[in-house]
Amino acid sequence: MKRLEAYIKPFTVEALRQALAESGFGVQRLLQVEEFSQDPYQEVVSGTEYSIETRPRLLMIMYIEDSRVDEVIRIIQTNASTDHSGDGRIFISTVDRIATVAGSE
Repeated sequence: MKRLEAYIKPFTVEALRQALAESGFGVQRLLQVEEFSQDPYQEVVSGTEYSIETRPRLLMIMYIEDSRVDEVIRIIQTNASTDHSGDGRIFISTVDRIATVAGSE
């Protein structure tokens, strides 16, 4: 079994979730995260200029069978790709064991 972590832009999440559901992947965990940028950008809000140093991202975590890793990577690359640096990074690690708390589902 593998643990897959993908950093995606919030506006890509609905298309990605739909594509994963159509391929039979049901459970994904989404965490809101902020990414610190090496290159802050300027934004004007109500006439005041702000330097923005963080960018919103979602961290999607999934646990999947080894045989389906390439399929999930392809789905993420197809549905969550942007032209921005740092978007779409996917990390895959091996899960040695999964245990549950007694009585939980």
